[in-house]
Amino acid sequence: MKRSHHYSENDQLISELTGGEINMGILEIVRMQDRRDGRLEGKLEGKLEGKLEGRLEGKLEGKLEGKLEGRLEGQHEAALKIAAELKKEGLTVDFIAKTTKLSLEEIASL
Repeated sequence: MKRSHHYSENDQLISELTGGEINMGILEIVRMQDRRDGRLEGKLEGKLEGKLEGRLEGKLEGKLEGKLEGRLEGQHEAALKIAAELKKEGLTVDFIAKTTKLSLEEIASL
């Protein structure tokens, strides 16, 4: 009796897992499939973990940058208010620039 050239799905899977050696025992085939499944699972877990870490790092970095920008902006606004008061009191623009770290142009525009 001639053997059919059509493989069942199981025959194809066994052939893929065994590299064409169908004489392997069932236990050995199951172990190979488990290892393959474990590698795939590990790869997927690694990708997911990497994406989550990247998102968390991005969010944290964004929050820190936002807080820093907010602080700097607040400090700048405070320096402008102080400079305006010092200018009203008649202090020189050079002195105000030196003490507030504002530019001469910023002070002149007050």
